[in-house]
Amino acid sequence: MGTIQRSNHSPSAIMLSYENIFQTRQDLTDQIKTATARLLTVKGRELEETALQVWPAQLWRYQPVELAAAFNRAELQIRAFPDLADIVDFIEKPRFHDAFALVLQGLAKHGVDWQRIPGMREVAPGHAAIRPDDPSTFVVLRDPVEPPELPRRIIQALEIFGQIGTMRGGLVRLKRDHPVFWTGDTEFTTGQHGRQASMIEKELYQAWQEAG
Repeated sequence: MGTIQRSNHSPSAIMLSYENIFQTRQDLTDQIKTATARLLTVKGRELEETALQVWPAQLWRYQPVELAAAFNRAELQIRAFPDLADIVDFIEKPRFHDAFALVLQGLAKHGVDWQRIPGMREVAPGHAAIRPDDPSTFVVLRDPVEPPELPRRIIQALEIFGQIGTMRGGLVRLKRDHPVFWTGDTEFTTGQHGRQASMIEKELYQAWQEAG
């Protein structure tokens, strides 16, 4: 595998923290090259030309703050020099988990059809809007609630996950199989909540990767 001379990346630049590397005036491609050079150096590797060319070509679409965090995790948590896939996972998994949490919360409120919750009027004690015809009761006005707007990628992942090519299909499967929605009537195997949740998350993350 080809190498390049260390002089192409000054020791002072390589030894900057990843946070500082991704705040320099270099363009993002050069920032990624410098971060990769630091990671190679810290892991005791030569500055490999292949990594210094391929990694920027694959990572340029991510935000500097995400890249800084991913490189830092790779340096601290992986003993050997990591694969490019490790850096990608360190970025994609937080994105996925944020989107997945939005789906779970929305599914509980808006159902598999991802429907708007209409506004309504409720009569309840303890609220300030007094009904003119009955001062002893109070009217609560509930505004309609729109379902959260989901990132396009999690929608595509749900389409894959549901195996019928629609977001609703993914939501139906998620509502049926994820233990957060199980009840006494629908629980499959007692004590298997954690394992089942992990399996669902793993499969949906695979769909997220395919959607990317």
